[in-house]
This record gives sequence, structure tokens and C-alpha cells, in this order.
Amino acid sequence: MKEYMLIFRNYQAAFDSLAPAELDQVLAEFLRWNEALRAEDRLVELGRLSRDPGHTLRKDSAGVVTLDGPYAEAREAIGGYYRIRAQDIEELRALAGRCPVLQYGGVVEVREVADP
Repeated sequence: MKEYMLIFRNYQAAFDSLAPAELDQVLAEFLRWNEALRAEDRLVELGRLSRDPGHTLRKDSAGVVTLDGPYAEAREAIGGYYRIRAQDIEELRALAGRCPVLQYGGVVEVREVADP
């Protein structure tokens, strides 16, 4: 079975506009999706990124330079990720298609994890 990264983009603004009760509903949807992936032995790892914009490291003639932020536009910001198992891209599409982010205007970028 292959492993894939699901990278979530473009959903934070939609979540920010939700009332607390609506946000609770979204979180419940994520918990149900998490539990379904765990029950199917598909979930390897998951994580949510903080609102800190992060940093970018680059090397120049003076050495390693730390820059503020990844310089992605806010609408392109990464909010979280899942690493899941699937037999192939078709099965992955079915699993990822149930992601609650998609219901709120978010995007799920999919990347296959290379074998070590």
C-alpha cells in the first residue's frame, strides 16, 4: 500500500467566518473523518499548523539566512496535512474526497510519499 500526503490549503478564511456552533460542527466532521480513516487503518499521521506565518531558510554567500514567512499569498496558505495509506490514486481520491475541507472551499493537494 502506498502513502500519500494530503496538504490542506485555502480554508482558514472560511473557518474564521463561522459562528462558534458552526465551527464545532466542522470540528465534529473532522473527528468523524479521522476516526473513519483510523478504523480503516489508513491514517498514518496528521497535523495542523499554527497561525505563525513561519520562516523560510535560504543559503547565500554569507551563509544561511532566515526570512519571515514562506511568501505564499494568504489564500495559498497551508493549514494542515494528513499522511494516509491507499492502494492507488483512485482509492486515494475516494478517501480524500470525504475531507471536510472541501465542503468549505478548501483545496486538498495530494502528493505520493516516496519510498525511503
